[in-house]
Amino acid sequence: MFQKICLHNHVDLLDEYLNQLKTRFNEAMASDSSLVNHVVLRDCGEAFRGFEALVDVGGGTGEMARAISVVFPDMACVVLDLPHVIAGSKGKDNLTYVEGDMSQADLILLKSILHNWDDKDSVKILKKCREAIGCSSNERGGKVMIINMVLNNHGGSTPLRPSDDDVSQRERTG
Repeated sequence: MFQKICLHNHVDLLDEYLNQLKTRFNEAMASDSSLVNHVVLRDCGEAFRGFEALVDVGGGTGEMARAISVVFPDMACVVLDLPHVIAGSKGKDNLTYVEGDMSQADLILLKSILHNWDDKDSVKILKKCREAIGCSSNERGGKVMIINMVLNNHGGSTPLRPSDDDVSQRERTG
C-alpha cells in the first residue's frame, strides 16, 4: 500500500513538472516570436504580400501568425500544432488554430522548426509542405518560408544578412 501511494505521488509530481516545463517552453517561444515577428514584418513584410492563406506549422501559441494576420487582414492565417500546445487558444477574425496535419495553403511558415530535426526528417517535412502548396490557386504559386536564427561566427556583432543576389537566387529556385 505504501509503495502504491508513494509511486502515485511521484507520478503526480512528475506530471506537474512536465506541465510546467511545457508552459515555460511555450512562453519562451512566444517571447522569441514577439521580437522576431516585429523584425520580420518590418524588414521583410513584402514577402507575405499577395498570398491568400498561411499555415504556421508548429506555430505554438500563434504569436507570429497573429502579427501577420493583423498586418495582412485579407490573408487567412492558420496555426497548426499539437493539441496540448493550442488547447485553449482562440482564433480571431482571419486567425484560426488547427490540431494535426498540414492543410492546404499557398504560404507555409516554418519558424524555428527545422533546426529540431535531422536532415532526413527535415526533407520529409519539406515534402509535406510541397504537397500542401501543390494545389495553390495563387498565380504566384505556393511558397515555403523558413525563419531560423543564424549565428554569426565571424567575430562581428552585426547579424548575418543574405545579399540581394542570395535572396533572388533562392526565390528563383524555390
